[in-house]
Amino acid sequence: MWDAASSLVSLEDAVENIESYLLSKDVIWARSGRPSLSLGLISLDLRWLPRTLDAGDQARLNAVEARLTAVRDKWRVAWERKATAELRSRLTLWRGYLGDLERRPGLATSYPQEVRNRAMGVDLLDSAGNQPELIPLSASLDAIDASFKDRFSPGAFVWEKVPESAFPAEQFWFLYGRPRSRN
Repeated sequence: MWDAASSLVSLEDAVENIESYLLSKDVIWARSGRPSLSLGLISLDLRWLPRTLDAGDQARLNAVEARLTAVRDKWRVAWERKATAELRSRLTLWRGYLGDLERRPGLATSYPQEVRNRAMGVDLLDSAGNQPELIPLSASLDAIDASFKDRFSPGAFVWEKVPESAFPAEQFWFLYGRPRSRN
């Protein structure tokens, strides 16, 4: 999940397919034999990869970022709609996990994987621009966060092999600790 070399190759592949993806009906584009493609997955990789690459690989990443910017500028409305749709999907998954966690505290062991949905929400919210659906989605996210904070224990960064500096604690508080069981 956090391998810089394969993540960079995956981003390069994503750039080659981003326009087709944006114009498709799929929120998360499952691709046979290749990693899935979504704006949330792209944004997550773009957060941590720059802090791990050597100069040669950084140049490759810069080319990916330039291409993504050009595509986003060309297809802004499609980009924003796709980001909004994915945000809705990621929030549904996150809410579902937290509900399951209430009933089955043993699911806390999967928190580092499941919290990816919440982490992607930060950048998806920014990528969605001014889509009308953002107001209720943002309110829903705020409500989910408020409820979760009541059962969250601050602590160590949850992801191994990922630079913490890519995820500032103020914005990504949910990555710095674990859920606690309700008594």
